[in-house]
Amino acid sequence: MTTVLVPAGPWSATRGDDQQPVGGGFTESGLPPAAIPSVTEGTLRAFSNPDRGWALVLDALGIAMDSVQPIDDPGTQTTNTGQQVIGRSWLGSELSSGFMLGVILKKAEKPGDALTCRDTLWTRFRNEDMTRIRKSGDAEQAYIEYMAPSARSRNLHIFRVHDGYWLAIHLSKVDYRGSDDGSFEKLRTSVRIRTDTARGAATRP
Repeated sequence: MTTVLVPAGPWSATRGDDQQPVGGGFTESGLPPAAIPSVTEGTLRAFSNPDRGWALVLDALGIAMDSVQPIDDPGTQTTNTGQQVIGRSWLGSELSSGFMLGVILKKAEKPGDALTCRDTLWTRFRNEDMTRIRKSGDAEQAYIEYMAPSARSRNLHIFRVHDGYWLAIHLSKVDYRGSDDGSFEKLRTSVRIRTDTARGAATRP
């Protein structure tokens, strides 16, 4: 499977790989500045590890992040508690809308920026059911987008690096329609790092 690298631009399920994104006046998100959906406080969520003084903040689109799991380091073993915990993962979904959101915070596997994080993890989750693959972003925040035809699913992965941690976000939508684009852009433009005095697992800012 050939990965097609396309600069960030408006998404379309029917867009050809050789079609150029609209240029001139467009932001990193691929939408004109006036068209970027506003982020409301009511749907913002903060995700952090208990021992860190910061949180990853994003618009969770109203999805309840009910599942919280530790991430163990398979290469380490402690005396009483088993494998050493190196991060956390959160997962939530809405069956009625078809959206699923996952968030991972884990200790970085190697030095590097968001592009390093993206390209390392990409080698592990890519498969033959991915089409219309598009990479974009920069050293601060990197992206991978693709379609999974078997579920007519659009997928957006967002990657960041902060304080020695890799931050990975995955939003997917089954039975994708063009009207879903606003939710993807709302998430994309909401991601930020916040100093977190509460240090909660998943709380509202």
